[in-house]
Amino acid sequence: RNIQKRGFDTLVGLKDKEDVQMINFVKKTKAIRKIGFLFKRGDGPINYSWNERYFILDGKTLMYYNDAGDKTPKGVTKLKEADVSPIGKIDERDAFVVEVPSVRRTFYLSGPTKSETEAWREAILAAIDEDFPGSSKHVNFDLQNTVLPDG
Repeated sequence: RNIQKRGFDTLVGLKDKEDVQMINFVKKTKAIRKIGFLFKRGDGPINYSWNERYFILDGKTLMYYNDAGDKTPKGVTKLKEADVSPIGKIDERDAFVVEVPSVRRTFYLSGPTKSETEAWREAILAAIDEDFPGSSKHVNFDLQNTVLPDG
C-alpha cells in the first residue's frame, strides 16, 4: 500500500475509504509535499526494529502515524534546521537519517524501494531548504554498511 502525492490534486495507489478521506485532507492543505508509507527504525533502547509508519510531510512538519486511518499522529517534528544524510545502507536497507538537533531527535527512514526512499529524502530536503535559499542542509557522513546495536 503506497499513497503518493502528485501535484496537489492527484493521488495514486488509493484503495479504500481512508484513502478518500486523505485526498480531501490533502486538497485542503496546500502545504502537503508528500504522503505515504515509510519504514522508521525504532528509537531504542528496547526497540530497534523497522516499523512501517504512515508519514505526512506538511510544509516543514513531518508527522507519522501507526496507520493511514489514525486521527492522531504518533509523532510530529518540525524540520527547521534539520540535517539529512545521504542514502546509505543501514541494517541492510537503503535508508537515510534525519537529525533534528533542536529537539534531539534522530529518525532512520527507509522506503519500500530505493527510488521511494530517494523521493522522500528529496522532499524533506526541499522543505528544509526553503528556509535557506542557496544553501543545502546535506550532511556529509558515510552510512555504508552501518549496523546499529540491537539493544
